[in-house]
Amino acid sequence: MGEVFDTIVCVYSSCDHLEDAKKLRDSLSLPNSKFLIFLSKGYKGEEGDGIVKLDIDEGYELLSIKTYKMFEYIYKSGIQFNKIYKIDATVLSGTTCKHELEKIDKIKEVFFNQSLDSDLQYFGACLYTATEQSTLAWAKGKGMSIKGGSWWLLTNKHNINYFSGKFYGLGWEFFNFIINDKTTKGLCNLMVRDWGGCEDMVVGVLYQKFLRYDQQN
Repeated sequence: MGEVFDTIVCVYSSCDHLEDAKKLRDSLSLPNSKFLIFLSKGYKGEEGDGIVKLDIDEGYELLSIKTYKMFEYIYKSGIQFNKIYKIDATVLSGTTCKHELEKIDKIKEVFFNQSLDSDLQYFGACLYTATEQSTLAWAKGKGMSIKGGSWWLLTNKHNINYFSGKFYGLGWEFFNFIINDKTTKGLCNLMVRDWGGCEDMVVGVLYQKFLRYDQQN
């Protein structure tokens, strides 16, 4: 058996934002937790001190695959835990946060305290709803050229609810489903191919699959 923690806190960072990621990690406190900073393979420094280099290139459009590799790393490490927090290094500045709920002070207040006791399998700071049309409009607004056209193959629904990638959490049962469901890697790659690699949205898609699976078993 590996190490045992209540919470694994995954600080998600580009190589350019590593110092922000370290500052964010050092500003957070949570009982019985393990903090890990996840970077791409472009990182040239030393690993250790909670820094993990994943076998994935840098790039916004590859984030859904980066998330899959992050979860895969945790699974293979043998670490035992009850829940995972995923938080972006960029929440420290707040410059990319669309809503107050996504900003670090609010995230600390709600999620990084000893009073939080949630048995939810999927939760986060800010809930969004996406449709095919809104996702295409989002990509256009960011100047991204995306293929689209596979919405039903991806979601099997008109819309998908997902928590902002700035901060979300998931419980062990949902995490275990993500790792072991045979479609996960394909969905993450489909998100890269057609939808700009939206990592937070693909977690929402997988949660809808988890709910259907849970109801059938």
